[in-house]
Amino acid sequence: MAAAFNEQEREAIVRRLRDAARRCAATIGMRKTTLEQLAREAGISKSAFYRFYDSKERLFLDILEEWHTAIYGSAAAVLEARAALPLRTRVAQAILEAARVMSEGDTMALFAQDLPAMLRRLPPEVVRAHYDSDDQHIERLIDRAGVRLRVSRETACAIIRILFMSLFQRAEVGAHYQQALEALVYSACEQIIAE
Repeated sequence: MAAAFNEQEREAIVRRLRDAARRCAATIGMRKTTLEQLAREAGISKSAFYRFYDSKERLFLDILEEWHTAIYGSAAAVLEARAALPLRTRVAQAILEAARVMSEGDTMALFAQDLPAMLRRLPPEVVRAHYDSDDQHIERLIDRAGVRLRVSRETACAIIRILFMSLFQRAEVGAHYQQALEALVYSACEQIIAE
């Protein structure tokens, strides 16, 4: 019988598994990542992996949700910290901060390449319980900021997602990407936020 891990060991192993999953997501993608690779990088056996996660998709879902928490948490922090600014300016700055956090890590590759396959392979009850879509996160921020919209919530979410999706074209746009993104974000806020 395998020895049990104490709480400190469990936390360290989960951290190493998540770090390994992030590296693999950025380099080879989730589909090409094997349980053996993840377990080896975390310093555990393949059979021990299942004491932490029931599948690699569940592990990748955890890192995706950590990423979402960082992205939308940074946007919420801007909304709260800059309360003295006009609402449209504050929302624009929150969107730009979320885009900055989104573009910093390697998790964008997971989102771009593997999200649909990952969600298909997970049981629906796991997805419902542990995955919040970008729309859900955006709607919570709209509510938290007390934003009145000129467009439907669905349209506002779609506009913000389109702005975020432009991050995948950053290299193709070139040196003026950031200035273009800022102009688009501020213009979008003018169009979708009621005074």
